[in-house]
Amino acid sequence: MARDIGYEDYFYGSDGLCLMEWPELVEPLLPPDTVRVTLSVLPDGSREISY
Repeated sequence: MARDIGYEDYFYGSDGLCLMEWPELVEPLLPPDTVRVTLSVLPDGSREISY
């Protein structure tokens, strides 16, 4: 499916950021320099960002 929407344009088409939800669905297609950021909801309702 990702190949059908032209993923190359998203991943390699510019110098900007490409943010995506559920990247594990296209893991083999991600560039080697991919930065993975995880947003987690903590028990008190606040958020934690890790990378």
